[in-house]
Amino acid sequence: VVTFINDFIDQFGVVGPPERCIERLKHLQILGLDKVLIAASFQLAESEQGRQSSALFEREVLPEFTG
Repeated sequence: VVTFINDFIDQFGVVGPPERCIERLKHLQILGLDKVLIAASFQLAESEQGRQSSALFEREVLPEFTG
């Protein structure tokens, strides 16, 4: 089951360091996708790691697609 979940996330998710997220999102943009839904676990968002991830996403990934 874990392998299936990991494979699913790798194929359909946008996860990883900022550089990888930017690359995957730009690829989706090239394919014509113009909207994305950003979803995260509320429990994770309340953790220190979740707050760091959110700040990193806002600081490094979002600026590549706004403005």
